[in-house]
Amino acid sequence: MDSVVRFDFPIPDTTLDYTMTIYLRHTERYPYQNIWLFAGDSTHRDTINSFLADDRGRWYGNHQHGLIETSVFIGENRHFLRMDSNYIELQHAMRDTVLHGIMDIGVEIVKSEK
Repeated sequence: MDSVVRFDFPIPDTTLDYTMTIYLRHTERYPYQNIWLFAGDSTHRDTINSFLADDRGRWYGNHQHGLIETSVFIGENRHFLRMDSNYIELQHAMRDTVLHGIMDIGVEIVKSEK
């Protein structure tokens, strides 16, 4: 909870719009149906609630080798003004200090399809 994960990234073309997606990998040890995240950069700050399982406890996402990977769409047609010095920071907003079962988190930024 007190740790912030920061991803720095370049933008090759500031005239284009981009789509941002968070990828989260966890095990079945994760005790909750959802996860709350704070996501922010120099111009935006969002609180995201992502459901990882349905009401019966069945995990969403891709299951492979004991890990479940879920994607969380966080922005479409985002425009960046700088080619360098872009970043996104992620922090969980759950009540527990440590989230057991969370293994990895990553961000994908791709050109938006028009």
